[in-house]
Amino acid sequence: MIQSVTIGGTINLGNYESLRLDVCADTSEEAIQSLRDCLKRCAMYGSIEQDLINQWSKRVLGDESE
Repeated sequence: MIQSVTIGGTINLGNYESLRLDVCADTSEEAIQSLRDCLKRCAMYGSIEQDLINQWSKRVLGDESE
């Protein structure tokens, strides 16, 4: 029986900067949603970073409507 799920990733922001996020939840769906929520908060700070974070999220986690 699965006790918890951890999901995460590293996003290269360019200029030798990267963003690493890991989240832990009871189910994979909750972990993915928590990671999406964290990414949305991180993407609020700059347009270049926002584009890179959104691209990574769509590529790795898929479209939110799926």
